[in-house]
Amino acid sequence: MITDENGEASVFSSVKDEYNALRYGVALRDISSNNLVKLFGNNVLGFLDRLTANRLDNIPGNINNPALFTNHDGNIIERATLLNMDNMVMLSGCADLNKKISKWIKRYISLEDIIFEDVTNKYFQLEILGPQKEGFMSLICEDCFTKILENNIVHVTINGYNFFVTHIKDFGIDKYYIFGNNEFLKPIAEYLFEKEKLFDLKLVGNSAYNIYRVEQGLPLVPYEINDTRDPLEIGLKDEVDFQKRNFIGHEAFTTEFINKNVTKQLVAVTFDNGFESNGELKIIDETNNSIGDVSSLIKSELLQKYLALAFVDKKVLNSGNELFAYNGKNKSKLHKIELPLRK
Repeated sequence: MITDENGEASVFSSVKDEYNALRYGVALRDISSNNLVKLFGNNVLGFLDRLTANRLDNIPGNINNPALFTNHDGNIIERATLLNMDNMVMLSGCADLNKKISKWIKRYISLEDIIFEDVTNKYFQLEILGPQKEGFMSLICEDCFTKILENNIVHVTINGYNFFVTHIKDFGIDKYYIFGNNEFLKPIAEYLFEKEKLFDLKLVGNSAYNIYRVEQGLPLVPYEINDTRDPLEIGLKDEVDFQKRNFIGHEAFTTEFINKNVTKQLVAVTFDNGFESNGELKIIDETNNSIGDVSSLIKSELLQKYLALAFVDKKVLNSGNELFAYNGKNKSKLHKIELPLRK
């Protein structure tokens, strides 16, 4: 295994094999480092509804739902997955060393009749992705698989080991999210890999996943999702309830404020062949004016050229003028494309 600068798994076998599992087989991602918190007490959903841009106060039990936290400027604190369990609510955020979601909730929970606990180190969290995932999940969940419908949460017991499964659709990427107590991780992982011979199953690290998620147009913390970005810039308009007037940051979602301040849009661009990045990349126009910046850059396996997610001035995008990437020395013509990539 190769780790990155943050100690996260970058490669387990090879980037190509892991990418192929995402694209053609079954990919298993260990996301247990994602910040996981638990809340229970009086009106937890009502409390979280006052912190989020989307409506959470009427979510049914045993359902997952996005939870979009914004600050007073309307920028994103965190985009988490809310798990509304029978007797508690859990939030799975990003793999953030600063545990931003925990700190944000603690900031506002003091006057609430709610117990809060960071349980990141007590639970495992796994993702199952790839086109063979349904067949794989039906085999490992046995009869329980038929109960996993859309975004409900299902309790599964296999060989005496308990865990929970739910289906999540994230920017068009379908995946299954599995979580449970850490004490069951080893036997459950061994059980999953007993099925390896029947499927093209690979444990996938961040390198292959990063290529795949950019090709699918999935924004990620901290590159595209952070507290300098507005949800509308990255395509999260459907996760903002414009009728709500009681959540932190709601003042930033008036028509006047949006027209004045939301000036950039997240788009996908490809580069002319031969261009190399040597660090930070800026987006410039035909007259070398800075009009945006690259947030994620990969060498696309499908296109065999550089592909980037970039924030670009909306006026320039609508003008039809040419775009260029500038690395401080050279520039390359950019070509706007639509994602996700299909093969």
